[in-house]
Amino acid sequence: MKNIFIIIFSLFLVISCNNKKRKSTSVNTNTLLNLDTVQRKKTKVDETDNCSIIFDEFFERFSKDSIFQKQRVKYPLKWSYYDESYEKLTIDYVMKKDFAYIDFSEDKNAMENESGKYKVFIEKKGKNKINYLLKGYDNGLYMKYIFELDERECWYLVEIIDEST
Repeated sequence: MKNIFIIIFSLFLVISCNNKKRKSTSVNTNTLLNLDTVQRKKTKVDETDNCSIIFDEFFERFSKDSIFQKQRVKYPLKWSYYDESYEKLTIDYVMKKDFAYIDFSEDKNAMENESGKYKVFIEKKGKNKINYLLKGYDNGLYMKYIFELDERECWYLVEIIDEST
């Protein structure tokens, strides 16, 4: 009986020691994971501040990331469009709280649509300005998104002109 008790007690000690090792390893792993998460968050913040990127890289992120897009708009955003009579452009301003995400993801495939086809044109206007144009194919669409570099060399959407008829 004593032998069985000693064997059970020994097994209990071995299992207990293994659990303590696992717990301490688990704590270390969690600590490492938390540090890794902090590092990733820090990197994302750094990426947002990294302004020295070419327009294509900026626009790819601007098209996909709604938070980044909202950060990279100069407010109030000037928005021009024709009134109902199509005689003159009406100028409006969009505030940050009213800004809605603009989905540019389908622009590359827009000519494959059954209706509402349009082409994309990128016009470089000097060193610090790019016009991103959407020109409709037999549908009257004509949109111009104007992007400019600021003093830190960060790209920003500064104006939208909708001359669609």
